[in-house]
Amino acid sequence: MRLSSSPLPADFATDNMDAAIRGGGGNWPELHAEKLADMELVPVCSPAFMAENDLRDVKDLARVKLLHSMARPDDWRKWLDSAQAGFEPRNRLLFENSSLAYEGAMMGLGVAVANRHFVQGQIKGGLLVIPFDHGCRTGESYYLTWPRERTPSQPLLKFLDWILAQIAAETAAAEAAAQGKTAPDVVVPDQPE
Repeated sequence: MRLSSSPLPADFATDNMDAAIRGGGGNWPELHAEKLADMELVPVCSPAFMAENDLRDVKDLARVKLLHSMARPDDWRKWLDSAQAGFEPRNRLLFENSSLAYEGAMMGLGVAVANRHFVQGQIKGGLLVIPFDHGCRTGESYYLTWPRERTPSQPLLKFLDWILAQIAAETAAAEAAAQGKTAPDVVVPDQPE
């Protein structure tokens, strides 16, 4: 399984690919794409960092270190613009990828901008918090893709059902938590074999 948001290289051989999870607009002519979830950006930091830096308003981000992913250089700009922050980030720390930026946020190095779906476990576990519950939809989504000329296998279809159920359960739990309620029961099929 491969996660990517970049276009397929010209020499990429889809004949040796079973499936991939890709981020983007879903319009890859050589691939069939099943939408999994929309991308939504949220700021995240450790609970201690939030308390130590008294983060109460979006403008408070101007005085703390913002953790940036070099693989997704526009994410902070998109989120700040959508939140009408009114400042340019100056105090930055760059990471090679988003996962490293999330790790940095958990370690208390600053505030990262994260795809909400990728940090649900850390939020649920108390490792990360969302200081300002303003989400920014990017217009992109994540898709399960496979070569268009191939009929998907039964295991791949089972995986698709399973991952959609996982995402539905996470989304329901996050929405319930945001409203201070208990998440509704969502039946998630057993993990595919």
